[in-house]
Amino acid sequence: MTNSNSLQRDSDRDVPWQSDLPSDWKCMPLKYLVTINQQTLAENTQENFRIKYIDIGNVDSDGEIIATEELEFGTAPSRARRVVQVGDVLVSTVRTYLKAIAFCHYKESTLICSTGFAVLTPLSNVDPKFLFYWIRSTYCIDEIVARSSGVSYPAINASEIGNLPFPILNKAQQRRIAAFLDGKTAEIDDLVALKERQVALLMKKRQALISHAVTKGLDPHVTNARLRCRMAG
Repeated sequence: MTNSNSLQRDSDRDVPWQSDLPSDWKCMPLKYLVTINQQTLAENTQENFRIKYIDIGNVDSDGEIIATEELEFGTAPSRARRVVQVGDVLVSTVRTYLKAIAFCHYKESTLICSTGFAVLTPLSNVDPKFLFYWIRSTYCIDEIVARSSGVSYPAINASEIGNLPFPILNKAQQRRIAAFLDGKTAEIDDLVALKERQVALLMKKRQALISHAVTKGLDPHVTNARLRCRMAG
């Protein structure tokens, strides 16, 4: 079990849940293993430079980038500044309880996100997908929310995200864990999609049942014409 002294070395403050990690896992602050907001568009960028923009609302609570918006730099919001590359992890620093944390799988060179995100670029000894799953774990999300300030619009500084603990595992082990999670989450997503289709079919059947009962009564052999006569009489 990790003692309180080592917890302080692994992070900037006591993080009790680190004692739940395997005893042979050591941690260090994330800022030593990633770069944060490495690239930003310059103010003198050409007005007609076209970008694909990711705003906070374009990332859902499941960690998916659900849309990008094509804009010219001159007409883009002033917050459209952070340069994003494939393999980066985007962490929303505002309304942190929404869990807007995404993995970038886009390879476009003109991908730009809002300054409302902290863009984490893993260094060579960190697997990008493992980093994504680690930041999206309940432990890290709860820690991000706990470090946020503000009531109606809680926010966190990017430097605080850099202080989060990250386990020091060899890259092969990180990749194995990430590959396992890729497979299992894909299976769960397929099951969710199947259940959603089943629910949609049941709701359609429910609506058809209601429509039939109120227009034809409970006798399945009653035609619309006979029903109208009954209602008129």
